[in-house]
Amino acid sequence: MNILHLSGAMVWGGNENQLAHFVTGHTGEALEQTVFCFEGAPIHKFCKSKGVRYYSVPKSGSFSLRTARSLKQCVMEHTIDIVHIHTSNFVSLYMLSDMLFKLGVQCVFSKKGISDASTTLSMLKYNYKGINAYISVSEVVEQSFKQQLYKRNWSKMHVVYDGIPEERILADRNKSIKDLPFIKEDTFIIGSVANHTPAKDLETLVGVVDILVNDLGKTNVLCVQFGGHSDLTTTLSKIIEERGLHDHIKLLGYRENVKEFIKDFNVALITSKAEGGPVFLLEALRDEVPVVTTRVGVVGELLTHSKHALISEIHDAKALAQSVQKVMEDPDLAMRMTREGKSLFLRELTLQNTISATFKIYEDLMKSA
Repeated sequence: MNILHLSGAMVWGGNENQLAHFVTGHTGEALEQTVFCFEGAPIHKFCKSKGVRYYSVPKSGSFSLRTARSLKQCVMEHTIDIVHIHTSNFVSLYMLSDMLFKLGVQCVFSKKGISDASTTLSMLKYNYKGINAYISVSEVVEQSFKQQLYKRNWSKMHVVYDGIPEERILADRNKSIKDLPFIKEDTFIIGSVANHTPAKDLETLVGVVDILVNDLGKTNVLCVQFGGHSDLTTTLSKIIEERGLHDHIKLLGYRENVKEFIKDFNVALITSKAEGGPVFLLEALRDEVPVVTTRVGVVGELLTHSKHALISEIHDAKALAQSVQKVMEDPDLAMRMTREGKSLFLRELTLQNTISATFKIYEDLMKSA
């Protein structure tokens, strides 16, 4: 079975991380995988460095005739059976290429997040007759996505939770975030791994640290925030300075080796307002780090408050701050949550679970073709 993964992403985020895990995590001979992507994109560089088969094209718009021809050529060269689309911009590309050149493949589209609104174009492309199955990363995403699909397509929908490897793979097992010069011996480290996008709601994260430091007197806390910067970064930096938090929040940008630091966090803080299944959540559960999070995506479906994590509603900086305070003051609670969280991860959120569920969808499509 030959699978072609389509990714039009020009940044590295949770979706790209998940795709990277998927194409390197399946070692069975029954599956040949190729990644179709833009030249110079992070996923392109990853494939080159890891020896993953890829087909790269120059960056173009969603309705580029040249790129549509390249997709057809790739399908022919690698005798592709199933196209698996991982980004919405390449749904448009697939639709154009299939309409013009008759690709003759089965198609899966993975929906990772919650869209703000539907447009006429999004309705047309998501309901394109050439899409044979839809995978949502959580039930919340599936319910939201249903609003963009015609009822006749609801039977094609599946929920497959993201998963990551059971064991952390580190480039340097001796590296610790505590080696950074601004980490003091008694520092309580709040870890955040989130790109600077509206969905991550990092202004609430700043509000959490503000309450901890200025209202609750927790002056030894330091939030180390990893993630790609954007236009929002300037606003965040300004708020941090205005609230006098420059010694308590460090915006450290994107770092390829951030996974090596997660084990050293005293708490993992997630303040997102719209998520499917944050990869950082999975990494914290696996690495037995206490989690304080908003009720987004998979959190409300699989995690129980005070058992696996401390869960608050979105935008509620006060409740999130109080949860961090609980972790600081109740080590027994923190230990129980990390133990239960690791158990949940091993049952539901491993990469092997994701691969098995996705492979079953592939097999069913091949049988029905």
